[in-house]
Amino acid sequence: MLPRREEGLLEIITSRTNERVKQIAALCASAEQRQSAGLCVLHGIKLCREAARLGAPIRELWITEEAESRYPQDAAFLSGRAAGVIRMSQSVCEKLTPQRTPQGMIAVAEMPQTGAVAPQSLHGGRKGRLLVLDEVQDPANVGGALRTAAALGYDGAVLSQGCADPFSPKALRASMGAAFSIPLYGGGSGALLASALRQCGFCTVATALDDRAAPIGSLQRDGALALFIGNEGNGLSAQTVAACDRTVIIPITGLVESLNAAAAAAIAMWELRP
Repeated sequence: MLPRREEGLLEIITSRTNERVKQIAALCASAEQRQSAGLCVLHGIKLCREAARLGAPIRELWITEEAESRYPQDAAFLSGRAAGVIRMSQSVCEKLTPQRTPQGMIAVAEMPQTGAVAPQSLHGGRKGRLLVLDEVQDPANVGGALRTAAALGYDGAVLSQGCADPFSPKALRASMGAAFSIPLYGGGSGALLASALRQCGFCTVATALDDRAAPIGSLQRDGALALFIGNEGNGLSAQTVAACDRTVIIPITGLVESLNAAAAAAIAMWELRP
């Protein structure tokens, strides 16, 4: 699927039933297809530009003639970094993009490999910081949290089993390419990840609505910390909380029950930033 192509080669695809179009659509729709191919799809000029700027290998740039004329600098920048360039019709663009008003540009990029949580690959150091997302299922929350992690200088993010795919179109739009800018690690359950991270030298910190939890502002910030953010509906499991070294809470008023996962992650990461 989508082999590397001779640099500078321009192809023209106008049919929505073209096999290449079907392959791109499958990458957009299926995490399994993305993992199998090692590829993801970027929609929109800003996301394509940011991902390329962050070093994402662009396998193919798909662009309409109108977009090429309207955004000549971006088109030239991305064309120069793509292994192949395809001029697509507006009809094909509308089939391949989830945007209400397509900008006429998508890119197929190689996904970075996800590392394993192991002492040989992770070293906490003096001020190491990791974000751990445990079964966060909304791709917008995953993407938003990764964007904040990159902005605040976190060393990487760990996604447990059950998390939304950070390279789905919706997550990529929310992260605005941040998934390409920080190392990503994967693993099993939150409790197993907490145990593994402790072996790597991290103090594991659970965020939970727990009467025994300390206000996050009171936590000692010295040393390496791994911050755990839980599922949107259920938070962190009792097993994960028990496996962590510390439990903290973000003080809020009684007007709302809890915070959105991405918002909680942003506040907590700011409080514990290196």
